Amino acid sequence: MPGPEPGTFRMLGECLTDWGLPSPLITYISQFIINLKREKERGERRERGERERGEREEREGRERGEREERERRWRGEGEERREREHNIIG
Repeated sequence: MPGPEPGTFRMLGECLTDWGLPSPLITYISQFIINLKREKERGERRERGERERGEREEREGRERGEREERERRWRGEGEERREREHNIIG
């Protein structure tokens, strides 16, 4: 979502001044809006981080499973080979 148009806060300040609000209240309102925007951005970053972490954990789990399967097959082939060698010798 794009940010506010350039000069938005200045225009807001001018409107609030035209309405006769005192300067400290205008500053408070502007700061409140800025803080809301920052909190929204933090939330979006947190969600993105959680999503990326979930994807990474899923990928690592899948890779670990594939690696374990390869190791099981490798061990199984080794046992079969030893069995064949034992049968040939015995």
